[in-house]
Amino acid sequence: MVQMQLLIGATVWIALLVALQCSATDSLPADPSRLSKLFPLTIIHMNDLHARFAETSERSSKCKVEEGDRCIAGIARIFHTVQELRKRHRNALFFNVGDNYQGTIWYNYHRWRVVARFIKLMHPDAMTLGNHEFDDGLKGLRPYLDALAESKISTVELSNTESITFSDSVAAVRAEASALKQRGVHIILVLSHCGLEVDKRIALEAGEQVDVIVGGHSHSFLFSNSSTKPYNKQDTILGDYPVVVSNSNGRKILIVQAYAYGKYVGRLTTYFDAQGEVQHWEGYPVYLSSSIPQSPVALRILEPYRKQVQAYGATKIAETMVDLVQASCRVGECNLGCLVADAIADHYTNETFHPVAIINAGNFRAPIPKGNITNEEAIGASPFSNTVDLLTLSGDALWKLVEHSLVWDSVKRLNVAQVAGLRVVADLDRPPYSRVLSIAVRNLHDGIGYEPLKRTANYKVVTMSFIATGKDGFRWALERSERLIGPLDSDVFIKYLKKLKVVNEGNLVGGRMVLNGTVKS
Repeated sequence: MVQMQLLIGATVWIALLVALQCSATDSLPADPSRLSKLFPLTIIHMNDLHARFAETSERSSKCKVEEGDRCIAGIARIFHTVQELRKRHRNALFFNVGDNYQGTIWYNYHRWRVVARFIKLMHPDAMTLGNHEFDDGLKGLRPYLDALAESKISTVELSNTESITFSDSVAAVRAEASALKQRGVHIILVLSHCGLEVDKRIALEAGEQVDVIVGGHSHSFLFSNSSTKPYNKQDTILGDYPVVVSNSNGRKILIVQAYAYGKYVGRLTTYFDAQGEVQHWEGYPVYLSSSIPQSPVALRILEPYRKQVQAYGATKIAETMVDLVQASCRVGECNLGCLVADAIADHYTNETFHPVAIINAGNFRAPIPKGNITNEEAIGASPFSNTVDLLTLSGDALWKLVEHSLVWDSVKRLNVAQVAGLRVVADLDRPPYSRVLSIAVRNLHDGIGYEPLKRTANYKVVTMSFIATGKDGFRWALERSERLIGPLDSDVFIKYLKKLKVVNEGNLVGGRMVLNGTVKS
């Protein structure tokens, strides 16, 4: 029997199984017959779908016609796999761990409606909300919850949460687990959309009464190196499946997560003895390759949504009089980068507040040719579903972000910053991290004048969540004193294009990144 306990204002869901105390000790026994005396409990789980309802490429982008039978994932494969696992394993529970919202044109058009339809189809035994379920504020959350006819709970680092209050995840788990223990509940599963590192902290600091943490948010691919099961070799393994954390009392807490974008469905089977102790476990994330069948039921439900998405994607939103180039963004200033940087800066701009903006060149994945700009082209140009965040950064940190963009990555590519409100002069012949010669910064208040960057001053900087979270080595963004998480980048870009109506040389002012010399190392 399964009960679900709501933690109002916390960052996690707790799913409870009426059983006895649990602690983890081992994996599978040498003698398989020992398992027949144990109680098996199977956890099936998914997280961070990010609106990948249709099948995708191996890199989780839109599946192109020429890719044909190489396409993977998609809600029809997820549904097929979950149904098969439910049939195959006794005492199976299916969990959805949030961030079903945002990430593709499907969400831009259908919003919560398509998410609710497929959540109801898959019918998880319990679920949590992710941070992106709050991207449209409560007005985008209430109808979703009404459609599901249940109230759920959510996450960390949220945007547009309005009047909702969230408590610390460790404190919430510890308090709720203790209360549940007093009510006679001894086996506790935590559904956490907090990320792998926070889940490890929960296990260490609140794990005395927690048995398994089913996670999400950090898009962590967990997979045992010794496993012979198939997986996508492009996905970097960040730990074993499950991650096993021993707390200060020696209790072992299991943590699982199933990457993101519907590429995997996790399956963990735990075995309890008569005293309610977890003695063994086994499982792995099931890779939803092209060989996995797609559920005809799910495909049939998907089709009308697909037709509407196709029509929306073809809708004109603006016009460009110039080709918006993506191919040169990594090696220097590009007009597509300038346009998107202007768009994200404009989102936070008013008459007396003109922040600067910085974006990594790797953010841009497709050009926009001269002519009409459609919704699909706007989303495809910058397809990673970042939020547009406002940071307070020191001049020193901002300088180092620009420096880092002028250094080769592991495959000898630059990642040249695309900026708004900055004028950078650099010499690429100089050694790494000493190439920037000067940076001038737009006046925050009038947006007109420029003055030399002061390393000790603070600046308002708009960037993508990719940089804000320190990825690709942009670790100086983590030195921020403030971070305001904003809306999805594609929403911001589309809104800006509609505002401009026509893109031309006049609204693509260049000369922002003046790079001299050539990188040799």
